[in-house]
Amino acid sequence: MTKICNYQKPTELCFSSSEWEFIPNEIDFINNSLRLIESKFSSQNLLFRKAENTDIINLEKFIQYRYSCFSPEIAEEISKYDLYRFINFGHGLILEDSSSKILACLFEVGYNTPDKTSYTLRLGVDDILKGKNIGKLLIEYSSLLAMKNGSLTKRGLLDLTNFSSAVILLNKIGWICDGFYKDLTGLGTCFNIVFPLRMDSFYNNRIDDQKLQLFLKESKSEIDFKIVPYFDVESLDKIYSNEDFKIIYLLRGGLFTERNSFLAIPSDKLNITYCN
Repeated sequence: MTKICNYQKPTELCFSSSEWEFIPNEIDFINNSLRLIESKFSSQNLLFRKAENTDIINLEKFIQYRYSCFSPEIAEEISKYDLYRFINFGHGLILEDSSSKILACLFEVGYNTPDKTSYTLRLGVDDILKGKNIGKLLIEYSSLLAMKNGSLTKRGLLDLTNFSSAVILLNKIGWICDGFYKDLTGLGTCFNIVFPLRMDSFYNNRIDDQKLQLFLKESKSEIDFKIVPYFDVESLDKIYSNEDFKIIYLLRGGLFTERNSFLAIPSDKLNITYCN
């Protein structure tokens, strides 16, 4: 599978900001952004820190609890050894309450690939924090740490029915779906997802719902865009195997469509650069 290293979602669909152009350099952007996210966690009375080996048992229990809604296999696929690797050769992020109860976590592992991939794993957020943008902030914090360590690209897997993560990653931050697995052995139906680690990516890849409504109204379905219900696995597979479209957004049921559906646009509208 050819991997995407860089892209830009169409300006006619996205929020636009030139704020990043006035930041002196990348390291200032990273450090300022990290501090801002840390202050947001603190303002919600959450204790934020990096995971340590002594957290492994409690993290395993928390992940199994958060992922039990999918299947026992998915809930239990991350072992204590996996957590050890994530913590010691990447990073683990933890949010706790005042009694040291884990309320959210996220992990990253870096790889020495040409695009210096930083791989995102196991975002988990307790229901008590629902609606507070905690998942988005954790993903952004992890991405900034990866940038600081020299990574150029964030990657991960997105389960077909993990709609809460799809909203965070595709809609709120600006990731896209690079590829589609109709049945990935042991993992089921899922997307390969990607996000380029550049300053402007954090500002200009987020879809503006008002612009999106206008785009859907004025553009031609099946030519300028495709809308595919999440359960139409055959059409999703066709988009990636036979057609040159990429999924960029989750259309939530009740807002844009009757049921949760994915929005795909032609690849040539994304100014894609592929890895060597």
